[in-house]
Amino acid sequence: MSSRTTASSHTTVSSRTTASLYHMIWANYRLPFLKVILLNLVNAAVSVGIIAYINHTFISQPVFDTLSWLSLAQFSLLVLLLLVTTFFCRNMH
Repeated sequence: MSSRTTASSHTTVSSRTTASLYHMIWANYRLPFLKVILLNLVNAAVSVGIIAYINHTFISQPVFDTLSWLSLAQFSLLVLLLLVTTFFCRNMH
């Protein structure tokens, strides 16, 4: 029975430590924390946008009808945007 009590008290201490760590990060590093979260959300949105663009432009329609220099340029710009947001996300950590 004492091993169960020890395990449950360890979980409680771990939860308190984690909560205090989050509190310390939020209290002292609020702006960088929000920047990292915002950049990661933008990165995720761009990734989803690229997948949607590929599905809409290259997969759901016949390739030879929609494949043009304009669609390739748009796709290249989206990939470049993804690379830029990924670069900024990785350098903020």
